[in-house]
Amino acid sequence: MSTRATYEFIGDNESWTVYKHHDGYPKGGYQWIARALQWAWALPRFEADEFAAAFCAANKGKPDGEYRGGGVCFTQGRDAHGDTEFHYVVTCRNGALYVECWQPERDVKGEPWHLFEEGTLEELLDKHAPEREWVKDEEETPAVKG
Repeated sequence: MSTRATYEFIGDNESWTVYKHHDGYPKGGYQWIARALQWAWALPRFEADEFAAAFCAANKGKPDGEYRGGGVCFTQGRDAHGDTEFHYVVTCRNGALYVECWQPERDVKGEPWHLFEEGTLEELLDKHAPEREWVKDEEETPAVKG
């Protein structure tokens, strides 16, 4: 069974949301975000639209057709899909990625989402995916310098 998630990238004056069809639980979700670092501008430069595009490029698939989890696309927001189990909000604070992980409230009236956890991407990776087995340095996709 798939764990669907949305990833919202927020910059100074903009927000972009991406839907990923599976492996959206924290161990997978944080690693998918980390993979985007290989395609994005080197931190501390962070532009929400550019990072959202880097996330799609890093997690969609390779030019040689190797499957990487697919099911990645831009979407209108976290509530555009009725089966989303996690929503990640990614910003840049003090030159590092900061992530909030939200879950839908299933049995509570009122606010439809609650904050599950938050922290720097490195802290959250250390907690959920210390081996970072899905975060590989790929020679064909170096980070853009500049």
